[in-house]
Formats: sequence, structure tokens, C-alpha cells
Amino acid sequence: MIPLIEDLPYILNCDKIVESNLSDKFVEYQRVFLAKSDLALNYGMVASTLALKIALMKLEELKEKLSIPIYPIVGFGSAPFRGNLRPDTVDRILDEWRVVQTFTIQSAFKYDYPEREVVNAIEKINNSRRKRREGIDVEKAMEIIRKTSDEYRKLISALVSLINRIANYVLKRRERKLHIGLFGYSRTLNGSTLPRAIPFCCALYSIGLPPEIIGLNCLSENELDFVMEICGEDITDALQFFNPNVLNILPNEVAKRLIVDRIDYEINEEHKEVTDEIIRNLDKLDEEKIVRAAYVRRFLG
Repeated sequence: MIPLIEDLPYILNCDKIVESNLSDKFVEYQRVFLAKSDLALNYGMVASTLALKIALMKLEELKEKLSIPIYPIVGFGSAPFRGNLRPDTVDRILDEWRVVQTFTIQSAFKYDYPEREVVNAIEKINNSRRKRREGIDVEKAMEIIRKTSDEYRKLISALVSLINRIANYVLKRRERKLHIGLFGYSRTLNGSTLPRAIPFCCALYSIGLPPEIIGLNCLSENELDFVMEICGEDITDALQFFNPNVLNILPNEVAKRLIVDRIDYEINEEHKEVTDEIIRNLDKLDEEKIVRAAYVRRFLG
């Protein structure tokens, strides 16, 4: 049996869950699947990344304690919010997440990159070897998880109506059965329902609001520096798709709490041009413009 661990309290206590599961068993090794996309959707990108770092460190410590090999699996998507694993980021991901045994491969590898680039990336993943990575300051990370997840959830609550409105025009890639979760799989937040991770991300990217930056405003300069050391490349990758004109259509409590001026980034002008059209025509949305923006990003959501 491979435990699939998704929600934040369980991710942070994955070592206890796995140890309890193994207490009455004799196994040669244990695989553990840690989710990313739904963790990010429920708590924000930064909180999800730091939580996974802590979880992987705890699993390494448990491996030493039990003298049983533990092989972590992570489910990364192609959007920075969902893991940032794409053919063109493989080297970076393998270095940053070197303690992971198995990476799930999602749709960017199937549809959005040249075949040779995809084959080379898969070969790199298959030929890589796990290495123990240095630990993380757990106390500092836990405080940032608490602060950013609380702020993220407050701001997302103010965006539910806008997200759902745009998500209705996102192409349906597949049918999925309902699941558990804080925002559900039908996800609810304060009585409102949110879409799944892909249409959720796509809705926000399509108006030039990368979800990665939502909730970072609560951090001190020192805390932001800590976050940028760990998640900085993912955040700057996402910020190229920020459109300053989105501030004109956001609720005031959200617009005034974005911190893009505290981070260096360059805007993707092609993406801005498409998202400008979407912002200007929110009353006349159509799938075509949302797909055009996705082609520029090379992922839907």
C-alpha cells in the first residue's frame, strides 16, 4: 500500500502516519505519495512548498530511525503554483528536489513541448539518483506557512466569484469524480465552491494574476528573503505572467495587498497583450482568448 497524503496537517505529520502504518508490518521498503496541486490550492504556493520540504526531511529522518528505505513520490504540475515541473525545468527540479524518488509527469510533457525535448527530460529524470538534501529551518518555515496560508485564504475568499466566472470558460480536459478537501473536489470556502486546481490556476493566470503571489504581502522583509531563497525561481517564473492592469478589476482588499513591487521580474509582453483583451472583455469572455494565453504560458493551469 502506498499512502497518499494531501492535506497540510497530514503532510506535516507524514512521518508519524507512515511510522504508525509500518508498526505491525515487515516491508523491504515503503513508498509515500505527497500531493502538491491541492495542497497549493488550499493553502497557497509558498505554504505548500515549505510543507513538502519539511515532510521530505521528516521522511528522511524516519528512514534512518526505522532502517527501512522510504521512497517519496511527489505530484508536480507544470504551472509554478503546482510544482513547475516541465521539460525546460527538469535540471532545476532535480537539483531542488533531489531527495524525491519519483516525479509524476503531467500534461505539459504530453502536449506542450517538442518530442525530443520531452524525451531528453524523461531520460534525465530516469537517470537521476536521489541525494540527501540539507534541512530547512522548520520553526521559521512553520511560521511562514501559518501566516501565508491564513492570508492566502482570506484573499481567495474575496476572489471566489471572479475565479468561478472565468473558470466556466476554461476548457474541460477530463471528467473527475468528487474527492475530499478543504475547498472540496467540490471545494467550498465560506459557503462558496471553487473549481479544481487546473481551472482555478487558469482563471487567475488568464487575467494576469499569478496565484503564486497571493498571500505574500503578510511577510516581513526577512521572511520574504527566506521564501525567495527557497521558492524564488518559481515566483519569478510566475510573475512574468502578471498584468498590472488586473488591479483595475480586483476587489480593493486584494489589489492593495499584492506585493509585486517587492520582487524583481520581467513581464511577458505577449501574455500581457492577450490578458489585456480578457480584462477589457470580462463581460464577453470566450474560450479562444483563454486558450491563446495558455499557449503563451505552455500550460493551461
